[in-house]
Order: sequence, then C-alpha cells, then structure tokens
Amino acid sequence: MTDIEIMAKLLFDKFNKLTLNPTEAASVLGTASKTLESDRAEAIGIPYTRRNNKEKGQIMYSITAIAKTLVKNQIKTVWESYIFKLNTLSLALSWLNLAYRIVWLISAWSINRIIV
Repeated sequence: MTDIEIMAKLLFDKFNKLTLNPTEAASVLGTASKTLESDRAEAIGIPYTRRNNKEKGQIMYSITAIAKTLVKNQIKTVWESYIFKLNTLSLALSWLNLAYRIVWLISAWSINRIIV
C-alpha cells in the first residue's frame, strides 16, 4: 500500500465518506476554509468537484485528492536527509577504498618487478 492509499483509507475510516466539504477538508489540511476558497478562485490547490456538475453545486473534495496533497507536500525530516547523506558518503568511501586498493596493487606489482 502506498502512502496515498493509507492516508485515503484513514480519511475514509474517520469520515465514512468519499468526499469532504470545504470545512472538513480544511480541518484535515490544517488550513482555513477561506484559504481553500481563494485557492479555488485562483485555480490552484486541491482539485475539487461540484455536486451535479452545476455552477452553484456544493463543493466537494475527494479524500484521494486530499491524501495526494498531504503526501505531496510532506517535508523530509532531518533524519531522512541525514540517512541520504550518510548513504552517499558510504558510497564515496567505498569508491575511495577501491581506488586505494588498485593503487596499492599497482605499487606492489611495480616494486616486485624492480626487485626481480
């Protein structure tokens, strides 16, 4: 299960419906209903639908769209960033170790050749 699927399932379990009104969506997203309203007016933000596809129909946000927004806007923690940097450093050290061994083998081979 992806993060989006897990989040959508949690939202469905909490609200027991597939779409949320602007007040419910705002509470999940941690924002104000007015913010969602201004986002709709500027054609940005979370996709939404209107009941019966009418211009004055009730605004509805799908729990999947809300889940996608939450996952997409997730900020990596310092720990995740640290692990990534650590893995990158580990890879660099592995290459450095390999280069050192190659230089050592070439040196040993050259010294052996001079002595013999």
